[in-house]
Amino acid sequence: MLQIFKCSHQFLVILCAVLFVSSHAQADVSILQKLRFGEVIITNNNMLYSISVNPDGSFGHAGSIIKITDPQPGIYQIDDLTPNALINVTATQLQPLSGGGNFFTLKNFQVVHSNSDASGLADITLGATAETSGNSLAYDSRTYNGTIQLQISY
Repeated sequence: MLQIFKCSHQFLVILCAVLFVSSHAQADVSILQKLRFGEVIITNNNMLYSISVNPDGSFGHAGSIIKITDPQPGIYQIDDLTPNALINVTATQLQPLSGGGNFFTLKNFQVVHSNSDASGLADITLGATAETSGNSLAYDSRTYNGTIQLQISY
């Protein structure tokens, strides 16, 4: 679940997790498409291997990763921003994608966004790289979930 709230100094924070409710006004977040790295088979986890998805939907992966389904960028729409504002968006990983005793680390975030329009609406497209743990442990067949923070300043 994504939540967004206005903070002091005109910052907005979006988390892929539940936030503590603040007394600040809420903006609306629409998840048009979740950031996903597809279904893959990790054939060897003896070192770091990665799969990347770009904001334009293109993707690539290391030779020890076999793609079953395509990755997809995250696409989000934010409203209740200051109309016609220039915005800046940064992404960071708060929790790795984890499950079944293993994890993926997200890095090299790519953020493409519009500035807010006359109605205070902005579009954000997110790409990133998911890197295996490299710890020689096998990856279970399951969904790996984590937390990403998008910080919007204007």
